[in-house]
Amino acid sequence: MHDTDDIARKVDECRAWRDVDADALTLLLRTHREVCLRDDPAQWSVSDVEAVMEALTERELSPGLAEALSAAWLTWFDFLVETCGLTPPSSAPRELRSLVEGAGEALRGIGAAPGDYGRARKLVAAMMAEGVDPDDEDAVKVWMDRLLRDPARVAEVMRGPASPRRTVVDRARQTVEALPPVRLAPTAELAAAARACEPLRAALDLARWVGQGRPLAEGADGLSAADAEAAGVADRPWVFGTAVDAGLLRLSYTEVLPGPRLGDWPDGDDDAVLDVWVGGFDAAASGPASPMLGSMLLTNLFLSGVPELPLKEVTEQLRSMAPEIDELAVPALERLAAYGAVRPLDGERLAITPLGVYAVVERLRRNGQHVRVLPDPASLSAGELVSVLGTARAADVEELAAGWFAARDPLDGARALLAEVEAPEAYVARSMVVHLVGGLGRAAAPLWRELTGHLTLGGWARRGLRDLGETSEEDRTGDLWMLLDAWGTSVEQGYPEEVAENAGRLGEEAGSLLEVIWRLGHPAAEPVLNAISMNSRDKKLAKVARRAVFKLGSSR
Repeated sequence: MHDTDDIARKVDECRAWRDVDADALTLLLRTHREVCLRDDPAQWSVSDVEAVMEALTERELSPGLAEALSAAWLTWFDFLVETCGLTPPSSAPRELRSLVEGAGEALRGIGAAPGDYGRARKLVAAMMAEGVDPDDEDAVKVWMDRLLRDPARVAEVMRGPASPRRTVVDRARQTVEALPPVRLAPTAELAAAARACEPLRAALDLARWVGQGRPLAEGADGLSAADAEAAGVADRPWVFGTAVDAGLLRLSYTEVLPGPRLGDWPDGDDDAVLDVWVGGFDAAASGPASPMLGSMLLTNLFLSGVPELPLKEVTEQLRSMAPEIDELAVPALERLAAYGAVRPLDGERLAITPLGVYAVVERLRRNGQHVRVLPDPASLSAGELVSVLGTARAADVEELAAGWFAARDPLDGARALLAEVEAPEAYVARSMVVHLVGGLGRAAAPLWRELTGHLTLGGWARRGLRDLGETSEEDRTGDLWMLLDAWGTSVEQGYPEEVAENAGRLGEEAGSLLEVIWRLGHPAAEPVLNAISMNSRDKKLAKVARRAVFKLGSSR
């Protein structure tokens, strides 16, 4: 309902500025929203124009509607440009208008023979998909004769192939929907980091130099060479692009003018500051090798879901596109670091910053991909936190726990968390929680001492004390329970081979250990024994594991 109301309001605003066919403009903006997944009808890129044109060619357009659409499209862009309404980041107005003029000619051609264009395009696409040359009249005749004898195939062809853009969007949506929820840092923290962005400072300096306006360069969507030199950005073309995309500058058809967000950075409210920062991201992170390389590298780092990655793993998926990717990535990553999206670590390792996570999530959202965001940990109960941690990315677990502990007495919080995972079947959550409690260091010692005799937590408690330099009485059952917690978690998370390898490293002790494991009553005993029986390279050990599985089943 919000999108429909927003489109209706924009149509009314455009009609108040200049007379335009309301139905045609509404159809145009709804098509833009549906095929480009844009929430904002005033944000347009070159690919948006191409996608909307492709979608409109699939419709049965009468000559009158085709003409009205063409006129409405041009009027809409003129309205956005003249009223400072084109939402950044958008493509340059002159480029957009030129494309729309060409699209208008095509629409009028389609309207002159409604339905024929779309059908012909589908037929040609189907022919070419089957290796038929549309210019080979004999081959086309044979193909058409065969097609017309198959009504089901005719119907399939007339439905047409899936739009390439829609296919990409659908795949992206599936990827995003499969992502675990993501932690976003508090808005105030993100905005403080965005205010410290040096590339945006350079873009703001340029916007102030432009003042009330400068002419566009002849035949280009930028400053003239003389102006770029005078402004000190001749050797830094990304500064101009960042200023425009961030909304600190805007382009008309003839001029570079102050942008709609010039007053928002760095002195606007937190949300406005972040809008400016995200808007300028692509231009600031682009490089001569590839305008989108920085964005792709950041996305790979984000999708890994881990706190840090070696550079080679960040670039691995791009290696097939560019074998020299490691060399190309270095300047791109330097730009990402300067913009505040990544943080280089010791050696060849990288971490995505909270701002970098925000950039990926927000840019996905603006393209219709909605990433699930984790709640503020401070507001969660112990049980709710355990549930959230079970779905969170590895990169977010430590920060979530730190935020939760900061909002309460750490020892009371640790006690409440461990109570949530003491049930025998909670071994996966237990392995995670005891690690987080261990992060409290010596503050957790009183709690560990209380729990040394506990069935499911005793082994962990004794290990926690040993890590702090304290000794405690040995309890083989508790230690084995802890071992099965860890091995069971590995199996649950998809690493049965690691469990088999770890068992094999125990040498001669492994066989007698397996004989004890099946008697413990631990819920992970069976999956752990199965993992060892199926993955151990030691045939003797695998046989012992199979025998233990059989005994376990017989004992029930």
